[in-house]
Amino acid sequence: MCKHLRHQFRHSKRPISRKHEIIKNKVSIEQRPDLINKKERFGDWEIDLIVEKNNKGAMVSMIERTIAMVLIRKLEKGKNAEALANTVIDMLLPYKNAVKSITSDNGSKFVQHQIIAKKLQTMFYFSHPYAS
Repeated sequence: MCKHLRHQFRHSKRPISRKHEIIKNKVSIEQRPDLINKKERFGDWEIDLIVEKNNKGAMVSMIERTIAMVLIRKLEKGKNAEALANTVIDMLLPYKNAVKSITSDNGSKFVQHQIIAKKLQTMFYFSHPYAS
């Protein structure tokens, strides 16, 4: 069949290998106290990762839910889970006494959520997949 094609070469499909880490010991957003959903207390944070075009770099953004305080920092080592955890801890450590909870998406970049929660002495919740 390749002899009859215009360029006469076989196109081979590359195998798709996706590194997908399972996040252990996740606490669902369903188990989050109602007080957090009301947005009445300071210290409930939402966290997300912003990836640059072509996956060349990334930034972590954190938003405090009541006053919409925003913290953003570039990740120097890309979207590595360990680098992300260290960056989040560095960013929130000055507010340690005011950090009540952190909510994130289910991305594998947050696989080290337990380290963040332990260091900041807070709860870390995960939203539902593909929820907007």
